[in-house]
Amino acid sequence: MERSAAEIRRAWGCLLGQIAGDSLGSQVEFKDEEKVRALYPAGMDELEGSALYGTLPGQPTDDSEMALALARSLVTEGGFHAEKVRAAYAAWLGSHPVDFAHSVFRALHGKVDARSEANCALMRVSPLGIFGVRFVPDTALPCDDGAVPDMKALAEDTGMRKLALLSMEEAALTNPHPVCRAASVSYVSALACGIRSGSRLAMWRAACAVVEALPLWSDIPAAESVRVRDCLERARAQELANYQENMSHVLTTLHNGFRRLLLAGSAGEGVRDTAMHGGDAAANGAVAGALLGAALDIDSFPHQWADAVLSCMPKEGRVARPRPEAYWPMDFMPLAERLLG
Repeated sequence: MERSAAEIRRAWGCLLGQIAGDSLGSQVEFKDEEKVRALYPAGMDELEGSALYGTLPGQPTDDSEMALALARSLVTEGGFHAEKVRAAYAAWLGSHPVDFAHSVFRALHGKVDARSEANCALMRVSPLGIFGVRFVPDTALPCDDGAVPDMKALAEDTGMRKLALLSMEEAALTNPHPVCRAASVSYVSALACGIRSGSRLAMWRAACAVVEALPLWSDIPAAESVRVRDCLERARAQELANYQENMSHVLTTLHNGFRRLLLAGSAGEGVRDTAMHGGDAAANGAVAGALLGAALDIDSFPHQWADAVLSCMPKEGRVARPRPEAYWPMDFMPLAERLLG
């Protein structure tokens, strides 16, 4: 299917938001809000290198390097193949990345922690949302007369159920807990609908509808579906009270992402606000950035951010820990187009 120029720009925005949100957040990774505001009293405007990781401006950390690995696997294989993706993640882990999550390390060494409710799947899965645009039916698009699309029909659509299954299968590679899988479904569904429609409210409604229907046709228990649905409702109603408590929990990252999606004046503003709260700022920034980019397109980010990502080459002589070219982000625009199909 030929994609519109608007869809392409939103796909670019989604992948740029993933990478730039990760990069901006890495500058203040794991710091509390008070320390972040002391470091950046006027706010965070430009992508800089991370002192913690020794990275370049615009350079991905583990969140977006795994996203790039997923994206390249989807493009190379023409779809999602769990064993191929797992092999890509294992190759990434073997490349001595600047950071990795403990649950990812354990899972890729054959010791999956089924109890973990960490955000490790959510932080990397945005390329599946771009790929998943092909599954979004016309019934999910905003109506010409302003009427709300039938989200119940969307949740029952076979294409959207296929995308939900892929989302759950991807999450299960490292984080099989039902709440992690359900969170990935809500997020990926929203990204795909956003790139297709450009409607922030439609993205939120799609996330709610699809996750609410999960217990009817999948192995996700109703109680875990309700946890994610309640998180989405809270994101619409209120700010997170504390970004340090449960900082890497999947629902913390999901809440912030949808809160920023619904309220931010621009994609750049939403990612900046995310980073200024501290906590797991790279993962939170990646998820918020991907959601906002999918809705508002690439032009809603500062030009400096795109320029930094497009020129980022973490090679020998430029960084203390050079990275293989597969994890360089410079080709994010053609990569997003190939994902879109």
